[in-house]
Order: sequence, then structure tokens, then C-alpha cells
Amino acid sequence: MRIDRVHLSRVRVPLSHIYVSSRVVLRSYEKTVVRLISNDGLIGVGETAGDAAGFDLACKFASSLLGYSVPSAAFLDEFTAFRAFRGRPVECRKAAGGIEMALWDIAGKSIGVPVCSLLGGRVHHKIDMVCEISAGPFQPQDNNETLDAFFSDIENVDLVVAKAVSVVERYGYRSIKQKSIGSNIEWDRRVMTALRNELGPDVNLRLDPNAAYSVSDASELCRQIDDLGL
Repeated sequence: MRIDRVHLSRVRVPLSHIYVSSRVVLRSYEKTVVRLISNDGLIGVGETAGDAAGFDLACKFASSLLGYSVPSAAFLDEFTAFRAFRGRPVECRKAAGGIEMALWDIAGKSIGVPVCSLLGGRVHHKIDMVCEISAGPFQPQDNNETLDAFFSDIENVDLVVAKAVSVVERYGYRSIKQKSIGSNIEWDRRVMTALRNELGPDVNLRLDPNAAYSVSDASELCRQIDDLGL
């Protein structure tokens, strides 16, 4: 059985609210959907970044697999090492990650087992779906000046917390990842403290400032919120 065809498509999903973190301001998500198709009709599916550069790289990587035998676990281990090689730009690692995902998928399907069996076996029967909350409750029409004004007023922490609480109450999430712009540790301390007070001990909380803080600021923030059980 060999990889006979590859099909990659770009998908753009508009967001009802702006997604804000320390690295990006997004009004939509763009993804590349990868399909590797064997001569027997099996399809391995993966996904990765959908920007133009990421799509072009993913196409290049996928096309290079045409004619290859559907991979073994040993091949996939080698491919994983290739993808994670430190000297490669992050764009290459992202693109190759989507191809790797599709390779694992088709490898499992070729021998009739789930991917978890190829990775050492199932550990959990179910896991919580994590809800990723934007650093602020913004609308599509908001601009950078609006965002800057919002984060300059620490009283707006209450609005961030209210948004997260409303999502939990509406959809029933039990795990929350709160994004941060990573510019003010007092802001983040207040947000996470208020979230714990509002949501109680049974909701799992995470804070993600995307490595925006210095080592000293990150260490101080961790010390201040250590008792919140993040």
C-alpha cells in the first residue's frame, strides 16, 4: 500500500469575537487540512497553519511523500525527529506537523488500530475539552486603539472575568485556558484570582501569556498565583 494522492485545502473560519493574545490579534482562523490518500482508498487526515507560507510548505512536504509506502511506526519516529530538529524554522515545523498527523492517521488505519495504539496505548478514555478565552472581550469592529485603551485600565479585569464565567455557564466547560497579552503581571494576577473565586475549585484553570514575560516577571507572577491551583 502506497501514498497515491495528496489533497490539501485552506479553510478560513470567521470569529464572532476578536481573539487576542500576546502574539496575535485574530479575526478569523486559517487552517490547512491535509489528506494523504493511499492506492487502496485509505485517507489520513491532519491539519496545520493555514497562512499562505504554511500552506505552500505543507504542499511541498506532502508532495514529497507520493509513491511512498504507507508508513511504519519506525518511519514515523524518524519523521518526528526530522520535524522537531531545532535548526529548522518554526514555519517548517508547523507544516511538517500537519503532515505527520496525517501519516499517523493513515498508518493506524492501514493496520486497523487507533493511533493511540501506535503511541504506546490508551491512557485515558476521555479528556476535558479546554476552552481558550481571549485576553479581552472584543468585537470584530474594535481596532488596536480600542485594545490599547482597554488594557490600560485595570478595572477592565472584571469584564475579562465576566466573559470567561459566561462561557463556562453557557457551555459547561470544566477546563479554561485564559490568554494574556503578557504586559502586566498585576493584571494577570487579578484575572486568575477572580476566575478562581468565581468558578471555584472544580474548574481547571490555565494562564497562557505566550512566553511574553521576562524570566524575573514570570517567576514573580508564578509566585503570586501559586496558591490558586492552576
